[in-house]
Amino acid sequence: MNRLLQIACIMVNLCACRPTRIDQCPLANVTNTLEDPGDFYRCAEGIINQGAGCGNDGYLLGYAAKYAERYMWEVYPTLSNEGQRFLDLNLLCLQTIFRDTVEEGWSCDRIAEFGFQSHAACYLSSGICELSLAERLTILMAVDSEDLNQPGQEEAFAEVAEGCDN
Repeated sequence: MNRLLQIACIMVNLCACRPTRIDQCPLANVTNTLEDPGDFYRCAEGIINQGAGCGNDGYLLGYAAKYAERYMWEVYPTLSNEGQRFLDLNLLCLQTIFRDTVEEGWSCDRIAEFGFQSHAACYLSSGICELSLAERLTILMAVDSEDLNQPGQEEAFAEVAEGCDN
């Protein structure tokens, strides 16, 4: 009967059938990352910290969703095909590593720390080093100056720079 209720709920959209675990949050649409780049982070926000989330200033809403949307909606159209491919791959990498690693019981500070620590690996594996210097600067300049001081941000930039030098 419970499964039947879920199906009815989905079909008539009369109730909110929300994910209860981060691994149930849908990643950005692989065929159209411009469609819903921040939705994964909003979904995760509703689950972490026993459903209380970390708020508008927390990592998920105040950083991850904000920049997923900024990069995909504002920066994406200004980049070459290679730059756009980088943003597509990077968005999916960041969301996938978050989904596969973070647990609902993590504190807001631990989530932010992990989030920033995952940036360099995703940027490097997504091909930032293959982009022109102009496109790398475009990507960097999209970050608000106050966010450049986030804990772990400086280390992530240094790791990316070192990775591109090798």
